[in-house]
Amino acid sequence: MAATPSFQDLRVVEEANKNKLFNMNKYLIVLGAMLIAMATPIRAQNTTTTQPKGLVVHIMIYSGISDPTFVIKDSAVIAKIMSGLRTLPAHPTLAAQSDTVVPAILGFKGFHIENYSGLYPEIISVSVYGANVELRRPQAPSADGAVPDSFREFHVDSADAPTEALLLAQAQLSGVLDAKLTAQIGHR
Repeated sequence: MAATPSFQDLRVVEEANKNKLFNMNKYLIVLGAMLIAMATPIRAQNTTTTQPKGLVVHIMIYSGISDPTFVIKDSAVIAKIMSGLRTLPAHPTLAAQSDTVVPAILGFKGFHIENYSGLYPEIISVSVYGANVELRRPQAPSADGAVPDSFREFHVDSADAPTEALLLAQAQLSGVLDAKLTAQIGHR
């Protein structure tokens, strides 16, 4: 027959159970806090990053890693590029908002320019591949008050693609293109 536990033994067992209960409560509080944190939508801290003043040019050449990027800050070069784009004729075949001048290929896919220059605000961004040019422009609110992000226009450069040649020259001047990348772009 088992001996009846003494009062002291019961007190020790009770104290041990209190400690276990206290530790379990701590774990439940931590677990609850983690679940609440996971269920709470993540809010962007401050997504307004400072863009360099100029034209940010991406050389679209890689898949899966960051493309080489450089910034054109010279206002004369910016004016030469952007003013030339304003006078290009409409593209003969590309017109739908779902069209693009960027080819779905591996290797060089052209240049993408983001306009942070403060000049030519009517052009948000530009994609250039050969003589094909895609401009993204801001769009005015529609009659129902909805403000679409932008719309695209498609243009064609002259046969020798001077815009692309100018961007290639600027990429080489910036030092972002080495001889290997330049050869890849030239052999498309």
